[in-house]
Amino acid sequence: MPKKILLPIEKVVNENTENEKIVVEDETFVIKKAKFIQLTKLMSTVTDIVKEVKTNEDLNGLFSAFSQEVDREDEEAVRKAEMDIISKGVEAFPTLAIKLPEQALEILSTLSRIDKEVLEEQELENILEVYDAVLEENNIQEIIERAKKSLALTTSKFNFKGLAEKAAAGQA
Repeated sequence: MPKKILLPIEKVVNENTENEKIVVEDETFVIKKAKFIQLTKLMSTVTDIVKEVKTNEDLNGLFSAFSQEVDREDEEAVRKAEMDIISKGVEAFPTLAIKLPEQALEILSTLSRIDKEVLEEQELENILEVYDAVLEENNIQEIIERAKKSLALTTSKFNFKGLAEKAAAGQA
């Protein structure tokens, strides 16, 4: 069953007059299962994130610092690895703080059907409430497994390689 989220929305009334004021009204948003178009938009944003991570030297440095093997018994090696992660994190901070949060909000907006501008004005607690509702309504792991099953079935029913060979032989 779709989940309802109540979010405060600030609105300006009597704009550009002496009676101008900001009024906060609660608005109800319904979080439903994602439709195909939303998943398509999601994949586009995820692709952008992957490209950013692959092409950004600072992010590459940070991720490689996280993944390097360290002898946990060697305190000096552990301390050096921790300092390396902190250093790389500082270098990657501009990208992490500016670019990736924008894309995270884009993903949340796409899956929740709540305008990104509305989400940008929310407190962190409200953002997390929307995030939780999206996860509850859309079992991402289940969607991935279902897509894999369909792809495997399609592959078994259609011998694409055989069709391509027949088409090529027919043209020869």
